[in-house]
Amino acid sequence: MAKVKGICRNIDGCSKARSRDVQEVEKTAFVCEECEKELKPIGGGTTNGNGGEGGNGNGGKLKIVIAVVAVLAIGGLAAFFLFQPSDEDLPGAETVIVVETPQAEPVTEPAAEPVAEPVVESTPIAEPVVAEPVKQPAQKTVSQSAVSGTLTLPYGTYVGDIKNGKAEGQGKMTYNVRTLISKHDSKKRYAEPGEYVIGTWYGGQLDFGKLFAKNGDIKETLTIGRAE
Repeated sequence: MAKVKGICRNIDGCSKARSRDVQEVEKTAFVCEECEKELKPIGGGTTNGNGGEGGNGNGGKLKIVIAVVAVLAIGGLAAFFLFQPSDEDLPGAETVIVVETPQAEPVTEPAAEPVAEPVVESTPIAEPVVAEPVKQPAQKTVSQSAVSGTLTLPYGTYVGDIKNGKAEGQGKMTYNVRTLISKHDSKKRYAEPGEYVIGTWYGGQLDFGKLFAKNGDIKETLTIGRAE
């Protein structure tokens, strides 16, 4: 039985196709010996009519060219990826070397010794010395023997200089009943309850002074004089 030459086009699944081996098989079973895929006839032969090519070989040549182009394209892609330079082969790429720096051990400072607090001795505060008030001598207006005091009389109260139990010197007489101001007064003037006289006294009688109403208004100036 006549045999026909052909090549396998199963590039992805057949080693004979990748190596471009020419196979010579029976014309009635025109398939690859390895993958059993239909072969592509070469050398002007024809197949058994199940999709085979004519004897003129024009269609077979076209298929061969297409197969060769496909093989070259696949091979070129494979070569591109296989020979793709790594990052280390690229020009200008720097290799970074990480050097671990040993960590310094923490320095433990010695505990500070407690500092003794200074002892502050308290100084006693001297209490202020209060000077005793200086007693002022009683003012003597009329006589060296006159002293200041208060006389409570049947008709009123006298506050001022006193001598021998009587008003003698500067003083104030406040009346609580209607009273003759002085028995030596020629005008016989009286003071009403609540009124008062401020003036100079001699022997218990008014010498000179002023009469004031209960509200503090001056009513009259009294000039009586001394009776020896």
